[in-house]
Amino acid sequence: MSVARFIADQRTFYRVPHAFTCRVLAVSEAWFYKWVKAPTTARGQRRALLDEAVREAFRKSGASYGSPRVWEDLVDPELPHPELAGSAAELPAEVVQLHAQPADQEPAADVTNADQGEAAAASGTSGRDADSSLDRLSGPERLARGLAWRVSVNTVADSMRRQGLTGRKVKRNKGLTRQDKTAPKFPDLLKRDFTAAAINTRWVGDITEIPTAEGKLYLATVIDLCSRRLLAAPTSEHPNAELACDAIRMAVAVRGGAANIAKVIFHTDRGSTYTSDDFTKLCAGLTIRQSMGRVGSCFDNAAAESFFSTLEWEVLSRHTFATREQARQVISAWVEEFYNPRRRHSTLAMRSPIAHELELAGEARRATEAQNGDARGCSRRRTARRTHGRRRCNRTGRGRLGSTSRS
Repeated sequence: MSVARFIADQRTFYRVPHAFTCRVLAVSEAWFYKWVKAPTTARGQRRALLDEAVREAFRKSGASYGSPRVWEDLVDPELPHPELAGSAAELPAEVVQLHAQPADQEPAADVTNADQGEAAAASGTSGRDADSSLDRLSGPERLARGLAWRVSVNTVADSMRRQGLTGRKVKRNKGLTRQDKTAPKFPDLLKRDFTAAAINTRWVGDITEIPTAEGKLYLATVIDLCSRRLLAAPTSEHPNAELACDAIRMAVAVRGGAANIAKVIFHTDRGSTYTSDDFTKLCAGLTIRQSMGRVGSCFDNAAAESFFSTLEWEVLSRHTFATREQARQVISAWVEEFYNPRRRHSTLAMRSPIAHELELAGEARRATEAQNGDARGCSRRRTARRTHGRRRCNRTGRGRLGSTSRS
């Protein structure tokens, strides 16, 4: 930050007269006024466009993203997937992936002449004019066109700090876990290893409370550790076994039936809700293996607690619910429209849960096709060997027959 910018910020944000700040810093007021009236430089123009793009990305996240995820949206903008966000025909036809650069700089080394020529041909202008027109696009226009920014995460953090954009507010609540000491105990099958190589192998869940003006609303969750996808989120006025059973039934339905989730591990705390007879019988009937952490240790179920932390910071701290129904609608919309299809997760290499599952499905399909191709190749080779062997036998038989007739 320059000295002149510091003086201007003191006047704008803290109402400190610029004359006083100039005297403290031993600079003249004439020099400050010269800086104020000077034309905006190329760097200043790009900073203004970047601030606009940061604000737009922050707004699209529901005012929940911090600088790392906002930076990911800027440098790698995700185009809407046709299966998740409707048809791609809504996007402009001339979408091109170029890096934002000041107009007075030469193109970067990773942008080839061929790329510039294609972009220029698509827009009907010369390469330099096309680059200049792209640089003049506003931040929201760049995001709408899918154009990536070339910027560091620290610059994005500085932009958010300068604009007062804050993603989180910390608030701590008391837990709901009430242990039933007479209930059967289940072993800890995860041992704080919250990873999974495939979907439907490890699930975690828990229950949290949501305050409303009508009274408390309770939310139960089931999360797949492989993709971090929230499979079920039923709500109720009471944190009982019926709510936990509803969550399991919803998760099984989302995954396509009991046959697809056989022997999945479901990890929870040792609360009486998850050790009740109704819940344990339901899990046994669906061949779900129950797993439980130690009493009083939130780290044994850290993945489920992490989701509740995200829900608290990104939704609950920003809303005051008048009714339970309003809370249900807001949370349901956040899960279905943002968390599962769009929210970037650091454990998934900054991909969303549904995008990660689609990528896993694609990898499995390609592996199956490769195996089928190898099997067809082996079958063809065996057939060829059998055919070649029969031909050799036929030739050998004819040779012996001819030699016998001549003798």
